[in-house]
Amino acid sequence: MPVEIMNHGDLVLVHLEGQFYVPDAELFKVRLHHFVDNGICKVHVNMSKLDFIDCSGLGVFVNLHNQLIKRGGRLTLTGMRDHVRELFRITNLINVLNIQEIYVEKF
Repeated sequence: MPVEIMNHGDLVLVHLEGQFYVPDAELFKVRLHHFVDNGICKVHVNMSKLDFIDCSGLGVFVNLHNQLIKRGGRLTLTGMRDHVRELFRITNLINVLNIQEIYVEKF
């Protein structure tokens, strides 16, 4: 899964592409928690080019959301395609996580 991560002060912008499976989840989690552990309190994830996400990917977002909330921060997921949004709806995460329609085209 191609991932682009850019740090802008207290904000990290993430752009995901392709498919988010179990092998990607742990590496992605480690990369983002590195930023959180070093004081980042806002993470914005552009999912407009994400084709698929499995339950391990959902778990990474729930965990990241909880870590950021504990630090007074916020996770924002944007630009979900309809079939990805449906998975968040079925799991009720659409009512737990901050999900927005608008996404960032470029960093």
